[in-house]
Amino acid sequence: MANSIQDKYRSDLDILKAISIIAVVFYHIGYLETGYLGVDVFFAINGFLIIPSLIDKIANSKFNYFDFLLRRIMRLWPLVLLAGAICLIVGFVGMLPDDYENVSQSVIASNFMSQNILSALTTKDYWDVANEYKPLMHFWYVGILIELYIFLPLVLLLIKCFVRTNCRKFINLSLCILAILATASFVLYCHPDIPQGDKFYLLPFRLWELILGGLIGVAYKNGSKKWKYSVSLGWGALVTTILVLCSSLYLPYTIDRINPVSGSIVKVLSVPQSILLISTVLLTCILLFNPIKIKQTVLRNSLVSIGKMSFSIFVWHQILLAFYRYFYSNDMTMIFVVCLWAITLIMAILTYSTMEQKIQSTWKNFVFCCVALFVISLPAGYVYLKAGIVRDVPELEVYVNNTHKGQFAEYCDRVYSYDVDFPDNDKINVIVEGVSFGRDFANILLESQVLESINLSYIYVHDEKYKERYANCDYLFTFSSKDDVPDYVWNSLRSNAKVFGLGTKNFGESNGVIYKNRNQTDYFEQTIQINPNFFAVNDKWKNQWGDYYIDLLGLSTTEDGTIRVFTDDKKYISQDCRHLTQHGAIWYARTIDWNNIFKQ
Repeated sequence: MANSIQDKYRSDLDILKAISIIAVVFYHIGYLETGYLGVDVFFAINGFLIIPSLIDKIANSKFNYFDFLLRRIMRLWPLVLLAGAICLIVGFVGMLPDDYENVSQSVIASNFMSQNILSALTTKDYWDVANEYKPLMHFWYVGILIELYIFLPLVLLLIKCFVRTNCRKFINLSLCILAILATASFVLYCHPDIPQGDKFYLLPFRLWELILGGLIGVAYKNGSKKWKYSVSLGWGALVTTILVLCSSLYLPYTIDRINPVSGSIVKVLSVPQSILLISTVLLTCILLFNPIKIKQTVLRNSLVSIGKMSFSIFVWHQILLAFYRYFYSNDMTMIFVVCLWAITLIMAILTYSTMEQKIQSTWKNFVFCCVALFVISLPAGYVYLKAGIVRDVPELEVYVNNTHKGQFAEYCDRVYSYDVDFPDNDKINVIVEGVSFGRDFANILLESQVLESINLSYIYVHDEKYKERYANCDYLFTFSSKDDVPDYVWNSLRSNAKVFGLGTKNFGESNGVIYKNRNQTDYFEQTIQINPNFFAVNDKWKNQWGDYYIDLLGLSTTEDGTIRVFTDDKKYISQDCRHLTQHGAIWYARTIDWNNIFKQ
């Protein structure tokens, strides 16, 4: 790969890419909690390589916007389309409807290179455990790059319209505007009130990384006349960058809590995440400006090769990881890690040599990709509209000839209609509080024998505006630790009101692990092991609430410590391992001892 800033090839950039992609892969495996910062290294490198060339060509009237977009898109698009097609085929073979619907949605978004927008609208949290099971979730990176390639040249061309003939004035004004854009983007990134999901997935909050790399590229291009490069500074930046990417291995941290929904441990590193990200970008820029040379060795040549194939490695590693997790296990043994790297490298070599290096950026190939886009997106769209249902799944009450898109979400969310004040009658007034897990318990009540004797009111989260409702309730069920119930709730309740803690629940991390065995005779007898953190949360909350605790996890735990997946009538208790199906709610409604609860 030739450097677009200087004709002289810089092997250190490929080495930096190699280190970054290795960090990203180990992050997704679960070994490096700060390895995701490798993507920020790529952003700075992209800006370093692209922006100076853009400015130079536009300044000299040698720039064609559509040819530029063609080259950049064709650099990424063929492999993205291939990856989406493979995911669609694998999903058809063995995924459950909800999961296959999500894959088809991601295939369409990835095909149009807008996975980052989809993630910002849906997932909103890159660190959500559920993302580990999404084979195309990492394509948010491609979306940001394409948006940059569309947006930035337009800005520079607009500047050129005002400075038609004066190249120097155009360059100076462009650098000034870019600096302003980078500053604005950085201020937005640092703004505390903007959701983390937006900061992670959307270009306005990432633009400063790309532009900063570009400004360094412009300085580097003209640096030989004004600045003296420091090889030692470059080496220092490289070593420090590696240390930052691996910082989770040695930085002290505190355990804030265990997330009762995902079971993940919420850690707080001694150095804030934003500081690590900013440091990574700055260190990368120092290295970009101070090139280093490494002698020809097996290690050096191997890293250079990995760096050249970094995009192919990036594409395949998460796809392999996600499907392994979905169909087999989230247990990342050393044997699996070695096999993952071997398979990823083999696939990367194949696609790098046959696609990245062979497919030329011509309009003819672009048309072929457009045809492929249609061929892949059409069935993906059909699958999405059919809610991912490509076969009957009786254990989920899902049938091809009776498609009902969003049926599981509708069932959980029907409880929102119960966000009402209590009527004036002789029934027992019951409040259920707590996000989707609270709605699950409300559904259990709605399926139970006590429904006719209660007035049900649902509250998403505790709020002082519900004081009157608290004052009129006889029973309050809340999904939280006892310590987290606000004082105004306790103060608003009547002295004889009963408050129960709702326990967490979990049914594994992927129903695909169970569903792949659907043709085995013991399919409905299968149980599953869950993250022990759920038991830790459950025990903690049970000790706090004592007799006033609804131990949902305990009710679903078998004698050998595993969790049951199916009801007695061979239906899935949960469609997504977190929330209840109607059959799951009915099973809990029949299992819970309501007389013991309401006699209190």
